[in-house]
Order: sequence, then structure tokens, then C-alpha cells
Amino acid sequence: MSKGSVELFSKLDFVGFIFHFFFLTAWGWSCIGSILLCCLFWFAALSRFELSYVAPFLSLNFMLVMILSMIFLHEAFTWNKIVGVGVITVGVMIVGSGA
Repeated sequence: MSKGSVELFSKLDFVGFIFHFFFLTAWGWSCIGSILLCCLFWFAALSRFELSYVAPFLSLNFMLVMILSMIFLHEAFTWNKIVGVGVITVGVMIVGSGA
């Protein structure tokens, strides 16, 4: 069944698609493995440091995503992005220093 150029899935078709993607493709297994590895690192960090110290470091993902999107996706370099990421980085440094 289709409406225009968008194909409508039934709930069963969608569940089948998700099952196929996550369990029958290399991309799906790499997603599952990445999530498991991330959880292991998160638990290791939490076992060694306080949550109030570790949690702000998650904000550094914004910097990583911005840099990688500029390199691999050729997204535009704007000063607003640089200033925003700079503010986040300074905030993480302040929290990380224990001030």
C-alpha cells in the first residue's frame, strides 16, 4: 500500500524490518556492539568517579559530532557552532576542575 512516494508499513512489517536490520545485518550487529561497549565504558567511569563529575563529559559529544560532520559530511563551518561548542567545552572544564 502506498500513498504518494511514501510507503506505509503495518506494525508487523515494521517489527520485521527492525528485527532484520538489528539481527541479520552487519550494521545492526555493529550498533548492538557499540551500545554494549558504550555501556561498559559508562559503568567503568561511574565506578571510579562521581556522577556529577562524569556526566558533563557527555556534552563533549557535541564537539565530536561537529568536527566529524565538517570532515566527513562537508557541513558549513560557522562561528556560531564554534562559539557554542567552545562554551560547552569551557563549562566541562570548569566542572571537571572541581571549582
